[in-house]
Amino acid sequence: VAAMGAGASITEAMEFVGSGVSPAHVLTAKLQYDTFVSIDEERVGRKDHMTKAFAQDVTLKFGRVCGMCAAIGHNAIEYTIQVEEGNSEVVRRRFLQPLNLPELTKRGISVGPKYREVAVEVEWQGGAKFLAELLRREKGMYEVKFKGGKREVLSGVPLVHLHPVDEDTRVDSSPETL
Repeated sequence: VAAMGAGASITEAMEFVGSGVSPAHVLTAKLQYDTFVSIDEERVGRKDHMTKAFAQDVTLKFGRVCGMCAAIGHNAIEYTIQVEEGNSEVVRRRFLQPLNLPELTKRGISVGPKYREVAVEVEWQGGAKFLAELLRREKGMYEVKFKGGKREVLSGVPLVHLHPVDEDTRVDSSPETL
């Protein structure tokens, strides 16, 4: 199902999600097609009161919105989220929010609805930094997938090894291909 962009009409909204969902609810949905989101894997929905982001101890997956449809229940919407190439999940809206990781923002790392790339410092490569996508956060550790080289996945990355992408970040290689 193709997702709707901003400026959709009520008629388009009704055709898009079906008659079981209020058009106003569809038109005010804040998750737009092709944006990055956080998925609450535990389905608890617990948020930090100050930042409104999912709480630090909530296990998260990160993905891109690639579809939306009506779900069972009044005004219920489900989103199709591509979490990796060839791997998607269907998630209710209440367990999603636009990508917002205050702990990364405090370190000067810009991630959000349009961007989830970070530089990952790899000690066994002499502290070299490699371009990677955020895939998951669990117990304060991150899982990333390198964008270059063999595109391998690395789990258990501590926050202190995540950095903003800069001119020293290696984009065409990964720790395994150096």
